[in-house]
Amino acid sequence: RVALNAGDRAYAIVACEPSHVEAAGEAILRSRSALARIQLWESLWQSVRDGTVDPARYVRLAVASLGPERNEMIVSAVLERIQIAMDRFLDARRRAALASDVDAFLLEQARRAAPAQRRVWIEGLIAIVSSAQGLDALAALAHGDRNAAGIASQAFRVRAALVSVLRGAWRVSCALRAISSVADTGALVRLQLAAARPEAHAKQRVADRLLGDPSLADETILACLEFLTHPVHAPLTQPLLA
Repeated sequence: RVALNAGDRAYAIVACEPSHVEAAGEAILRSRSALARIQLWESLWQSVRDGTVDPARYVRLAVASLGPERNEMIVSAVLERIQIAMDRFLDARRRAALASDVDAFLLEQARRAAPAQRRVWIEGLIAIVSSAQGLDALAALAHGDRNAAGIASQAFRVRAALVSVLRGAWRVSCALRAISSVADTGALVRLQLAAARPEAHAKQRVADRLLGDPSLADETILACLEFLTHPVHAPLTQPLLA
């Protein structure tokens, strides 16, 4: 892989050696260059993808090193990798062992972040949360409790309710009540709720609707696919994609 550095010279990006992971984390905390920091994060992630660094180790390093980051693009990119590691690369036992620390970190960052950065931390929290503590905070967010994470906008409350169903913490009826207090529970929201249900027959009905209804806009289909094919529900959706 090749990328440009700050001096416009090209060089190969190599994966981080397992013995250098902690040193890379320290370098991320020291560096004043956003370009250098994102390149270090990319090198670490490449090592995870190559199978030489344990994804749980990457998650722990992110919890230790991402907090001081002020570049929204870097925060967003690393949070996306944490989500992939937690939902796709770790089994249920190892994911559960990390979940409380990860969720507590995301909640704290969402509370402490400056207004300009709070959105990205809230989005990360909603996407990643899986512990009992985190799901309780998600429920509070969906109900409009500003103490949950310092923000309770309509869009975040709706999304928090949808993810509560996706993660198996809420029934659809509970999510509908929370959503209806702040937004219209129209056709799209109801279709998303059906797609988020952790039930094979519900997934099948939504898939048939998405494939067979020519009146659905592309935006509607994409908005539903996120919940229909979420990796948490991979055993339910794999037969649909075969």
